[in-house]
Amino acid sequence: HATADRQEHTVSDEEVDALEARLGYPQHDPHGDPIPSSSGALAELEGTALTEWPLGRPARIVHLEDEPAETLRQIVAAGLAPGKQIQVQRIGRQELVLWD
Repeated sequence: HATADRQEHTVSDEEVDALEARLGYPQHDPHGDPIPSSSGALAELEGTALTEWPLGRPARIVHLEDEPAETLRQIVAAGLAPGKQIQVQRIGRQELVLWD
């Protein structure tokens, strides 16, 4: 994130357009956050927190929390990503057990 934050202020509009085309005009970043359009419009992220999702009911991940960085590393290490189908099996005080 730090690198992207620095670079976004140093590239031209043409470079941004070229990168966007190379990436296939993504609507969301790798964590599921909406990417603003060239006019600055930002789609609303819709979803329900897994801690509020009914147990055993299929769900599709639409967003990964990316802060703090250690939390994101643990989430990714567990094989979770936007688009992945899961089921919430158990919710504890400090854990969330999923099944895919």
